[in-house]
Amino acid sequence: MVIRIKSISFLIVMLAFVCLPSQAIAGIPVSETDSEIPYEYLGTIEVDVEPHLFVNKVVRVVSFGQLDKSKVAVIQKQLKKKLAKSAKTYSPDAVIKVEYSPTLEDPRFITSEKVFAKGDMVKYKQTYQY
Repeated sequence: MVIRIKSISFLIVMLAFVCLPSQAIAGIPVSETDSEIPYEYLGTIEVDVEPHLFVNKVVRVVSFGQLDKSKVAVIQKQLKKKLAKSAKTYSPDAVIKVEYSPTLEDPRFITSEKVFAKGDMVKYKQTYQY
């Protein structure tokens, strides 16, 4: 009986781990803005995704560009997840000052072969209160 309960618990934990998004697993927040909290710079990280697929071109033509705004958000989310996952190796507290190339407003953000994002990995300084 105890073995079954442990097996079920283990299965539930593993299922939850598999279903969580990569950013939640990495636990690293990704932001376009600078931090107001004092930090130590660890380095820059850069990732890319390939939004240029035949299916995406068809959707864009059929919708006369109306679905582009939601597509930008989807690609941006993919880039942020990839940044968090890649940064996990360096153990930063956050990735800040994220920049996109091409920019989010640029139509090439959706049509390019590759879209890039880079940001600064930081470790927050410890503060002591007396």
